[in-house]
Amino acid sequence: MAASDPRCDTGKMQALLDMQERIEDRDAQKAWTIAFNAMQGELPTIDKDGKIDHGDGVTAKGNARLKTRFSTFSNLMEVCKPIMHRHGFTLSSLIEPGSDGKINVISMLDHIAGKSRLSRFPMGADATGGKNNQQGWGSSQQYGMRYNMLALLQIVTKAREDVDNDGFKVDDPITQVQLVELIALADKAGADKAKFCVVMNVEAFADIRQSRFEEAKKQLNRKLAAKRKRDDTFPGDR
Repeated sequence: MAASDPRCDTGKMQALLDMQERIEDRDAQKAWTIAFNAMQGELPTIDKDGKIDHGDGVTAKGNARLKTRFSTFSNLMEVCKPIMHRHGFTLSSLIEPGSDGKINVISMLDHIAGKSRLSRFPMGADATGGKNNQQGWGSSQQYGMRYNMLALLQIVTKAREDVDNDGFKVDDPITQVQLVELIALADKAGADKAKFCVVMNVEAFADIRQSRFEEAKKQLNRKLAAKRKRDDTFPGDR
């Protein structure tokens, strides 16, 4: 082997190997960008075929019971999988133990050129609807997989209720700048994003409408203020 030859300059060999690795990484990134851009041009707006229905009437606090529309993971995969494969992409997911008894749902979008992207979504067990522990974790896994897929592929979803009504403009979703602001607030406040989405009656933060942006911001600021108060009261728990 060349490395065992005393005449071989191992420093130069390592430099050449490092340079080759950088070239391969650059080429993989370029191939990824070209393929992802082409795939984005083919991905359609996907219908929200699922519904979480908490019944009619109001809650104990006087709020209307939630009826949330969402795109099921099976529907997302049925629409997107052929398009992903046509452009050399594969989506896979796994779960790992997280902190505080939660799980992390991890999804990876791999490209045949060697580039990958990862999205991690921490989840607690879904206890709604009288689910047992195993059913709760299964439901949470599906939720995390959907959320990761929406983020990795930048998928746009809509319900029939979102369509214009007799020419009147529908309530637009929040902008990217507003989305970043809300996510940053949620992170600072230590808010459970999945539960917050349920409260806002949306599938994801990006689905929050302009008419409810200030409301969402106000709720997260209240959570942040409460967190800061707890931290000041119990500094050792930070």
